Amino acid sequence: MTFYSTRDLKTETNKLLNELSEGKYVVITEKGKPSAFLVSIPEGHFDETLLALRQVKGREKAIVSQN
Repeated sequence: MTFYSTRDLKTETNKLLNELSEGKYVVITEKGKPSAFLVSIPEGHFDETLLALRQVKGREKAIVSQN
């Protein structure tokens, strides 16, 4: 897993995309704190990937509402 700042996102886009294409995970940080998580989408699997992310987001909301 590699961390990139928002500035890096702008200046090192190709490096970031290469890491994603190698199957690595990328975290974008703002002011040193994680703000986004990037994963590659396998060719032909956009809908499945989107569904999986929505399921994770739904679980996140359920956990937050319990606290």
